[in-house]
Amino acid sequence: MTQKYALLLLIFSLLAGCGPLGAHSSIAKAHIAFEAASAVEADKFAVYEYRSAALYLRKAKEEEGFSSFQEAMDFARLARNFADKARARAVQNKKAKPRSLQETQRARFGQQSPQQPSAPVAPSAQPRMAPPVMPSAPAQPAAPTAPAPYPSQP
Repeated sequence: MTQKYALLLLIFSLLAGCGPLGAHSSIAKAHIAFEAASAVEADKFAVYEYRSAALYLRKAKEEEGFSSFQEAMDFARLARNFADKARARAVQNKKAKPRSLQETQRARFGQQSPQQPSAPVAPSAQPRMAPPVMPSAPAQPAAPTAPAPYPSQP
């Protein structure tokens, strides 16, 4: 009979410890994934995912502090997912060759890159328009003069 109670007590104590241990291990795994994202500069190349991972990790730690272990594990899982996405996107964005402004505009408007001309191109024969004439500024008013003195009394 006492062995039965001892076994039940052992099972209960193990189950009671699963919440904190599970939450802490989930947070530790999320923290490792977050550090991996930081190592590939995800804060520059995957800003949304990196910031989301940081906030979810902070919230997971906060919930663990309030002994809300299931919520802490949920937030840690979200933090780990976002950290993994941030790492993958940062690696992908680092490999991408940055475009110049002209290349970006050509790609946007579907234009081909211009061919280098073999001979100098003559300017067009159309006359150029004169720049618009700006109206002149109004003349400055004259400087104020001193007021006339009061007339003296006889």
